[in-house]
Amino acid sequence: MTERDAATDPLAGPPAAGWRARVGAWLASRGVVAWAAALGVALTAPALGQGFQLDDHFHRVHFDPTPVLPELARPWHGIFDFFVGEPAYTRALVESGLAPWWADPELRVRFLRPVAALSHYLDWLLWPEQPALMHAVSLAWYGALCASAAVLFRQLARHGDLGARVGLAAAGAGALAYAADPAHGVVAAWISNRNGLLGGTFTFLAIALHDRARERASGRLAVGAAGLLGVGLLSSELAVGGVALLAAYALTLERAPWRARVVSLLPAVAVVAGWAVAHRLGGYGSSGSGLYTDPLGEPATFLAQLPERFALLAATGLGAPFPDLLVALPELRAIWLANAALVLGVATYVLVPRLRASRVARFHALGAALAILPGCAVFSSARVLVVAGFCQLGLLVELIAALTSGAHAPAGRLARKLTLAFAGWNAIGRAVVAVPLMVVILGQVQTIEGRVDRWSAAVGDAPEVATQHVLLVHAPDAFFPGYIVIKRALEGRRVPARLRMLAVGTHETHAVRVDARTLELEVPGGFYQNGTDLLMRSLSRPLPVGSRLELDGVTLDILATTPRGVPLRVRATFEVELESPRLRWLRWDGDTLVEWRPPAVGARETLPALSHLRGGG
Repeated sequence: MTERDAATDPLAGPPAAGWRARVGAWLASRGVVAWAAALGVALTAPALGQGFQLDDHFHRVHFDPTPVLPELARPWHGIFDFFVGEPAYTRALVESGLAPWWADPELRVRFLRPVAALSHYLDWLLWPEQPALMHAVSLAWYGALCASAAVLFRQLARHGDLGARVGLAAAGAGALAYAADPAHGVVAAWISNRNGLLGGTFTFLAIALHDRARERASGRLAVGAAGLLGVGLLSSELAVGGVALLAAYALTLERAPWRARVVSLLPAVAVVAGWAVAHRLGGYGSSGSGLYTDPLGEPATFLAQLPERFALLAATGLGAPFPDLLVALPELRAIWLANAALVLGVATYVLVPRLRASRVARFHALGAALAILPGCAVFSSARVLVVAGFCQLGLLVELIAALTSGAHAPAGRLARKLTLAFAGWNAIGRAVVAVPLMVVILGQVQTIEGRVDRWSAAVGDAPEVATQHVLLVHAPDAFFPGYIVIKRALEGRRVPARLRMLAVGTHETHAVRVDARTLELEVPGGFYQNGTDLLMRSLSRPLPVGSRLELDGVTLDILATTPRGVPLRVRATFEVELESPRLRWLRWDGDTLVEWRPPAVGARETLPALSHLRGGG
């Protein structure tokens, strides 16, 4: 419904009086688009001082004209090629300390993001080594994302049953809530996550233009919308959610005959088909990782992971805690899943009546469900909800607006209580929690960056570091210690000749000294079990007994495995005695890295499992 229809709309009602009228008029005004953009930028502005963080250092290595780590050198458009599926490349990462010894030789995690890559390349051409300016560019894109979301919220309001005044005011509230959503904190504050901002912006603009194309029966606008979707797809896989929104639009908001609906989607279908062909022929996607799953290349694995990942992401957008912690704290998994089940159960009970009454609510529900699916190809994280989260917020705003306007009245005492509790939690809770939680989320990646700095400091800068093999017998993580190598190289500090992660400190590890040069390590449950342990090797890729890995200075033999082929006991035979000054032994103590001495020959030592929840590191 448009503003011009308000006078003849029976649901619009007489204007409200007092402050509610003024607030409603402001939310319903076109100016809310600019206000949403300004709010988003203001809330994320602290990111300007956060510097480079984690994956940003990979980009620095890629763009450095004199690479400090030649094995990582890739062309500018390949900065999102983290693992390329080539055994020699993976071997170089293992030797450098950027991957654990169990990394799958054919590990592939490559993303087709040339538009996002070009954005970063321009950063490095215009202001190299100036992270504040790069963050400023990302914040500008976050403002664009918030503005495009506001535009789409307003356009969708014309399809609703709440009347122009209430519908547009609800759209304005949704736009401001989207801008303040803490789920976007990491995407806005992490330079190398800018792809999500671009993908989301072009997706929302594509759906808004598609809506205009259908309103005006314009083939030219339909082609333009498909083009915007294509740019989004070449920015981020999150734009696949745009395909979901187009499907939801055709199924729930369209009133044309089915044949016309199908024809309206053909330009977008052509663009998506072209992207899919380029994606497949270019070797993009993932293979061999336990955290990233290619739905087309590994359908069985994707389907096995889908229920849990879908539940966590769906519940997150409806008021449940973010699931991001589960990567580092898998011990909380049962609690998070129980909470997700509770939230989804209540949400379903509360929202079904509204879904029956409102086409816009049905659009948001179906759009959210479909847009969450591509996010299930990676470990559960709120930052993948850039597109799906728009629909989840839209669904919540639809419910709250219908309740406050009197368009929806739950039937029955239990329904009223649950509906008011659910709506209140998501309205008042978000209003109270959004800003402080945004501050916390903005610093999430910086916190990990600080831990890497602490671990790096423990390595020291003594002259002998450059000739030593630094062995993390009980590493704090299977992946993040690799940044020690990258950061030290970029900072011009001494880089260990080799950095090796032998076992992960979150699992109990038994160390047995066999002889002067041999150490056997045993991890009950397996060396890689959950979290980032699985980033570089899926549980579906066994390492059978008898496997041998010959690395520089050490040979690893697999002596025992779990039934699924995950190593339980490994023998590490070094070229020198374990007390040789060439070897430097470190272990994680829950906070930083400390010196460790191998046990005497024939002796056994147990390194207890530590937790990032209880420790500071």
